[in-house]
Order: sequence, then C-alpha cells, then structure tokens
Amino acid sequence: MRAADFPPDDYTPYGYLDNPYDAGPWAGFDAGGAIRSTEACGFAWFRPGGDQPSQAGLQVGLATSSHRLLTAGDLRAVGVRLVSRYHTSRVQTFDFAFRGIEVSLTYLLAGRDALLCRVRLQGLRRPLKLIAEGALSRQARRNGRAAYLAEPDAVALLVEPGPWHVVRASRPSTAFSLLEDDHLVSATEHVLGEGYSPEAGRLAGQLVAELWPGPAGEAEAWVALARGLTALEAAGEADKALNAGPDVLAARLAEDRRFWGRAPRPVGDWPEAWRRGWVYDLETSRLMVRPPAGALRDAWPTWHLFRPRVVLAENTLDMARLAYADPETAQTALLTVFRDAPRPNLPCMFVNGSFNMVAAGGDPCGTSPAWCLPIHNLYLLYLWRPDRAWLEALYPHLEAYLRWWMQHRRDAEGWFVYRCTWESGEDGAPRLDPDRTGYADIFGKVRPLELQAAMAQAGWIMARLGGELGLKEARLAQWVTLHREYADRTRSLWDRLAERFRDAYPPDAPSAAPQERYWGTPADVSALHLLPLMYEVATPEQAAALASHLPEFNRPPWTVWPSWTYLAVEAARAVGAYQFAGRMAFDVLSRVYPWLDRREAAEGGARPGTSCEWWPEELSKTTVFNETYGWGATTATLFLRHLFGFGPSQDTGSPIFEMMPALQGSLLRPGHRLGFANLHYRGAAFDLELEVGSGSVLTARLTPASPIGVSVVDEAGPVAVDATGRSVLFPVRNGQRSLVSIGRKE
Repeated sequence: MRAADFPPDDYTPYGYLDNPYDAGPWAGFDAGGAIRSTEACGFAWFRPGGDQPSQAGLQVGLATSSHRLLTAGDLRAVGVRLVSRYHTSRVQTFDFAFRGIEVSLTYLLAGRDALLCRVRLQGLRRPLKLIAEGALSRQARRNGRAAYLAEPDAVALLVEPGPWHVVRASRPSTAFSLLEDDHLVSATEHVLGEGYSPEAGRLAGQLVAELWPGPAGEAEAWVALARGLTALEAAGEADKALNAGPDVLAARLAEDRRFWGRAPRPVGDWPEAWRRGWVYDLETSRLMVRPPAGALRDAWPTWHLFRPRVVLAENTLDMARLAYADPETAQTALLTVFRDAPRPNLPCMFVNGSFNMVAAGGDPCGTSPAWCLPIHNLYLLYLWRPDRAWLEALYPHLEAYLRWWMQHRRDAEGWFVYRCTWESGEDGAPRLDPDRTGYADIFGKVRPLELQAAMAQAGWIMARLGGELGLKEARLAQWVTLHREYADRTRSLWDRLAERFRDAYPPDAPSAAPQERYWGTPADVSALHLLPLMYEVATPEQAAALASHLPEFNRPPWTVWPSWTYLAVEAARAVGAYQFAGRMAFDVLSRVYPWLDRREAAEGGARPGTSCEWWPEELSKTTVFNETYGWGATTATLFLRHLFGFGPSQDTGSPIFEMMPALQGSLLRPGHRLGFANLHYRGAAFDLELEVGSGSVLTARLTPASPIGVSVVDEAGPVAVDATGRSVLFPVRNGQRSLVSIGRKE
C-alpha cells in the first residue's frame, strides 16, 4: 500500500478554499461568498456579479533591495515559477524559489471572519521585507475609507456597505501604504465619497515587516485579514486568528489526512496533468458538501459553490463520485436531500427554503428521474458501500419521489411528461418546448422517450433495492410492474428505419422540426435517448442496433457537457461497449485535465485548479460562473470507472468488484504501469495496478493493506492468480469484463 497522505505535487497555483460559514447570498446565510485564489499569492472572499464582482482579499509577497514580488506581473518579470505543492479545499500553498530562498505561503480560513497566511522561508541569508496587502473591490458611487491604525499596528479598510477589513501581521510593521486603484495615497487615512466616485475601483492597504534569518536560514511569520462590524472588532478577529494559527492549521491538515487517508489516487505512468486533475476533481467534489444550514438539518450537497442549492441530478452524480473517498459523507448528504425536502419531488431549493426552478403557473420543479440518472447513481452509491441502515432510511423517500411522478407527471394516456424544460435538464430544448423557454408549461405537449425509460429503470432498481432490504413481494410488485409497463412503452417508440428511439407527440402537438438545432446538433437527437440501453429496457435487438450508433456521441456537444457524457458512457457500459466508453473517457480526459492544470489563467475564461461546469473546446467560452461546479468533476468518474475500469459489483453478499479496463492510445505502450493506490472498497484497502503487455492482455497487480484471498472470473471462466510477495497477479483483457472477489485470507 502506498502512503495515504495528501499526494504532494506541483499543482496549479489557482484554487478555492472551503467557506463552511457561507450558504449563499441570502439574509442570515451570507458569510462573504466563496474563497477564491487571486492572481498571485493570495485568497479572497469572492462573489461573482457581472462586471463588478465582490472581492475582499489578502495577498502576501516579499521585497528585496532591488525586487518586489507581490503581483503576478512582479513574479513573471523575474522568471519566478509559481506552483502549489499542497492543494486541497482546506489548505493551499503558494511555493516558489528566488535567489536561493525557498518560499512557501500557506493559506487557510481561520474562522468565519479571518483569512490566514503562514509565511515560511528557507535559505534566507539576509533580512527580507514581508508585504501583506488587503484589498477590497469597490462598486461605483460607494463611500470608502482606508486608514493605518497605530494601535493595534494594522491597516483598516471599508467599502460600503461593509464590513470593515483589517490586515495584521505577527511581526511589527516598519511601513504601511494606502492605495486607491493601485495608486499610492500619501496619508494615514484616505476617504472616498460616493458623489465623486462614479467608477468602480479597488481600495487597498499594505503593511511591511522585516523578516530576519534564523540560525539555519529560516524565517516564519503569520498574516491575517479579518472582518468585523467596526475596525477595532476586525482587528480583534485578526489577533485571535494570529494567536490560533498553528492550532487551526493543524486541525485543517488533520481534516485532509482523514479524507486522503481513504481517497484513491492515480499512480504509475499516467500523464502528469491527469494525476493532478484527479486531485482537483476530488477536492471539488469535497467542496460540494455543505454543513447544516437553514432548512437542511445535516450535511448536504450543493450543485455549485457560488449559489448553493439542492439539485437532485447534480447531487447524486457528485456524491456517487465522492464515495470513492468518503462514502459515509456521501450517503449522509443525499439522505438529507430527501429527508428535508419540503415536497416529494425534491424541488430545487436554497437553504432559506426558497425554490429555484418554478414553472409558469407556480409549480416548483426538481430535476427528473432521467437527468443525470439519479436513481442509478443512488444504486451505485449503495453498491460501493452496501449500508442497509442507510438504504432503509432512504427507501421510503425514493418511493415517495417516484409515486409523486406517477401521480403528477402522467398525461391522460399514462405517458410520463415534463412540466417544463428546466425539469428535464435540457433547458429550452426545442424537441420539448418549441418556444425554447425553461419555464413554459409543456405538460402534455410531448412524451419524452427518456422519461419513459428512466421510470422503467427506476422500477428495476427499486425492486432490486427492496430485495436487499427483504421487503415483501406485495410492496415490490408495483416496481416490477412499473419496469415492465414502461419498458414496453419505451420499446414502442423505436424507429426501425433510423435504428433509434424517438419522442412521441400527441396528435395535436407539433414535433421538433428536423432542421432545428440544439447545441449545434439536430434538435430531435439527445444523449438521453440512449437510456433504454440500461436495465433491460430496450429489447436485445433494439439494444444491439442502438449501440452501433454510440460512436456518433463521441463529439460535441455530447463531449462538452458532463451530464451528456456521463449518460453516454453509462449506457455504453450497460451493453458491454467498454471500448467506446474508454475511448470517450480518454478523449475527454486528454483535453480537460491539461486545461484544469494550466499555470496561467486565461483572460475571461474559467480558472484552472477546480472542476468546470462544461468542457468546451475553446476555453474563452467559459467564465468565472462555470468554476467550482460539481458535475465538472465527472472526469474523475470517467477516469476510474470507464478508463481504468474499476467499479462495484451488483453482488452485495461478498466483496466483489468489476474490472473493465478500456485503456486507449498512448496508454497502451508495452511496459506502462497504470494504477490507483489506496482504494477503499467494502471494508478492504488495496492498490491496484495494470501493466501493459502485448496485444490486449494486461497484468493486474493487487497489493492489499492486509492479507486477503483473491479469485478472478472473466468471460471465459476462472482465471489463475499468482501470489508474489504481498501482491496478487492475474491477467485481464483490455475491453473485457472480469469479476474479482476479495476476502479475508484463511
């Protein structure tokens, strides 16, 4: 087994820190917004807002007699290569070397109202100046004030409506500066009036302190940016943070050890950007879990960091992925979504109880059983960690959710329908709404193919999960019937000539015109139409014909939206098209992970270091609003489940997992070793590696944390295993399925 601490590496210097105190820009729940890295070595409370985002940040730098190293331009001018060697959602460092001095700036949130930075230098031979800058964005026609406070040796900043922000350091200052729009103001106080400040701008203050080398050339200092209702209150918060800094940092690092102690990580000959991209994905998934707030009484998942809310589709997709590292938290968070929902259909909801997706006429909507495969994701989460107590608590809520759809979303002839396109997930899709709105009432205007298939799938899964709980056949019969009836309805929508399924339209409703386009593709085509490939919905003949069209989905727009990509690879896996799923995964990972690992932030595009809402081929099409979006981390699912091929078995009676590797392209170089270390699955912990041989044969090496017995079966029958030291070796074929049983060694 490999070491299980956070994997050190040269990560991008861009990222986000968790702000557990913020639950959105709502009265009583606002705590400054997300905490986003700045352009150089700093972090800021940040809330995007068109041309004038709200930002209050701390940036730390150094100065010698000839150079100043504070801004991104300063660092570029002297050729400094800035990286982050520790990059989690709790702690992030900025690391660089300059003239023999090793610099590490460690940032963390020290409480609701304090950002903290530990400055640590090695190789210091002579005194150096520390620069600590606090900066606030200022909207047009807002009063502002900046001042140096001799007691308690701090710079205080205020932009209406507040709060005050104060910069303090653990070392006494030797100088200070006040700046308006980066221009030095020569005074101990600077005041801005709303009447003569028609333009937005920036108000900043800097403290300068001396850093002297210790006996071994080391130096350390702490800097805080704190908030308060008054300047003195903010200064008090800064002092508390500085005093508690070492203990708070130790606590944050302990949180990381607990998470990464159970988190798998790529090892071996994977591309470097993939290794780091995996970390960005898991940390983004981790950020999606929010603490109890308002109407949500336990940990819960958000879809996105900037405007946290419950959205069933994204929530299940993200938590099924978080289960790779923390299945207990994932299961707890999803139970909260169901238990605390005000209505059985799980409307999209903010923590204050307000609804987000409301159709015309006032019908609060949630996402459907088709969008992002929520019931399937819950099933995968249970298979990863078969916790029957959790399933027993969840199952009645699932029943209520599906019964709600059966009662409120069927037309007069029994077909499942949407209330609006927001509910479908495909906002404004013309095949569903000719007017291309999100909110218009489309009840009864179209009978979506995917919704019939999704309800059939739900019936299959509910019958299976009910069997896990030992429920009586009478209770399960409704789900068996649901699967049978809606599988039949789905099959009736088969277009034999086109070899595909189509939506159905009532006689008086117009169908989507072939010439209409949606995201650049014919409007009557959707990746959602692949759903019948799963859970025995399509007939074998229909499934075989439809599967032959899978390669048509390995291109935009299906490969630029995680939701569609996920649907396509899961459908492919269900019919044994592992090589297609692997190819699609490989192509997406080859494009997205280097993009997430960039060292420079593109002007106007989403920043690296965190998962992005969508994966366009042109980076300039993304924006800040796409950052820290949970389903963007679907690349981790593509990596582990569809390319490496590791996934849970449906047999929960014993610890069995599936291996369906589908390695592609440059990964298949003979001699390459490609693995995941620190896998935790159903009570077992192990490393798993694939060594590339000739042809399609791979050698799997399973190295457990403690001795276990291993047996393997593939499509041809039992497979011989070879014990070598602490490891077990066995052959697997690329693009084929093997079942691996693990258990205590007798």
